[in-house]
Amino acid sequence: MFTGIIEEIAEVVSLKSEGGNLHISCKSAITQELKIDQFVAHNGVCLTVVEINGDEFTVTAIKE
Repeated sequence: MFTGIIEEIAEVVSLKSEGGNLHISCKSAITQELKIDQFVAHNGVCLTVVEINGDEFTVTAIKE
């Protein structure tokens, strides 16, 4: 089992519901290294970066 490597801890700055989806915006020191459509592990769950705005990035958790 791959446990991953923790590079940085992000601060959740906002949560927005849209239907069954949850948009999670985070502030992190690694935001400038991220790209749209890149996967980032959040407490073991890989989520896709959908928006980058300054030092914040947004991922979306989709209801299954």
